[in-house]
Amino acid sequence: MTKTKQKLVLILLSGVFLLTLTLSQSGCALIGVMATPTRYEEKVPAEFKILEHKNKKLLILVRQPYWLNSEVNFNYYLTRAVKQNLEKKAKFPSKQIIDYETLVDFRAENPNASLLTPPGIGNALNADLVLVVYVDSCQLQKIADSDYYKGALNARAMIFDTKTKQKLWPVSDEGKIIKISFDLESNGLPAAIIRLSNAAAHCITRFLYDCKEAYFKIGEDKSDPAWDYWN
Repeated sequence: MTKTKQKLVLILLSGVFLLTLTLSQSGCALIGVMATPTRYEEKVPAEFKILEHKNKKLLILVRQPYWLNSEVNFNYYLTRAVKQNLEKKAKFPSKQIIDYETLVDFRAENPNASLLTPPGIGNALNADLVLVVYVDSCQLQKIADSDYYKGALNARAMIFDTKTKQKLWPVSDEGKIIKISFDLESNGLPAAIIRLSNAAAHCITRFLYDCKEAYFKIGEDKSDPAWDYWN
């Protein structure tokens, strides 16, 4: 083989080697990128894993003060929304959640039910856990000369063990602070009610399962203390 041919062979072999090395490195980089979780895959860890208690009976108890100026009974709408979120998102068994009607009947048969503590009511209904939501304020306001509504709701959520009467979640003594608001709902009062209750339910239950990061925050959520600074 002549020296010229030897040089050509070496050049070709070098080119093949460099091409193979480049493709190998690119492939590793591509695999690395593909293996990195996206916002739609990453999850915010649950503060309280409700599914670990799937064999326990759960009562959802919404407490709305009698003096609260509200056009609707949020006890029903918020209870329903929380139940749906627990079933669909947290995968908590529906059969383990005490029916709202059972709670309504208990209140009707016991005039002093409002004087009982959440664990007390839960214990009376054979619940092991009580997820209580204290509605501190709720407003649905019709915008003048239109069928549009704006809404706001402030609430606190806690979970109690009915037997020990201990608060299991959250760590804070005042409970998990929930603040919801929206400036415009164009589909009338029924839609505004559902929007407000669904948003509040999401902001409560998202802490009870590993929620995907992309869905953790919603537009109606004003629970972050930073909102108080800017408003």
